[in-house]
Amino acid sequence: MTCARAGIIWLHGLGDSGAGWTFLQDELSDLKHITWSFPDAPYLPITLAENQRMPAWFDIYKIPVSPSSVNAETLDGINDAVATVHRLIENMKQQGIPAERIVVGGFSQGACTAVLAGLASNEPIAGIAAFSGWLPHEKHFSAVSPLNRRVLVAHGTADEVVQFPLGQILADRLQAMKHTVEFKTYRGMGHTSNMQEINDFRTWLSQVLP
Repeated sequence: MTCARAGIIWLHGLGDSGAGWTFLQDELSDLKHITWSFPDAPYLPITLAENQRMPAWFDIYKIPVSPSSVNAETLDGINDAVATVHRLIENMKQQGIPAERIVVGGFSQGACTAVLAGLASNEPIAGIAAFSGWLPHEKHFSAVSPLNRRVLVAHGTADEVVQFPLGQILADRLQAMKHTVEFKTYRGMGHTSNMQEINDFRTWLSQVLP
């Protein structure tokens, strides 16, 4: 059986690049119906790094990101990042992939951006995948959120950069917003990914992009 064409937009973390995550496409090469996009974030002055410019979807004030610091970043910068992702969704649609066959995902700051862009989008996207992410400015984005996004939240219990409780909070808040959430945890995993997480991603993708 030939699967309908689908697409994934994957957003890297702070200081990284799209090329740093192309291994996902290699590891999931059996999903031949999926077109991947690994965009690079713009270079922005980062408060955490004394205003040094680095690839970032929005400014970061403090690491580790903890439950007490999730709303530190300015909403303007996050809104700019969300608008960028919405343009990427539109670009993928222009390639002939309908919105309902598009997943937006990412790691760390990219996961945060993917979640917020998915919540704020009017497009019927297939789902959102968040590896080691968090949910800033929840009240703003829950107010504009369409119902019933399918979301994979994945987080390592030993994450020292985006603290593990933020993964649980993200999953809980999305469920409270009436989204369909699958929450996966990885004992002893830090701020990184592993094959168990990637295999869980494959299983989830087989459900949302069959």
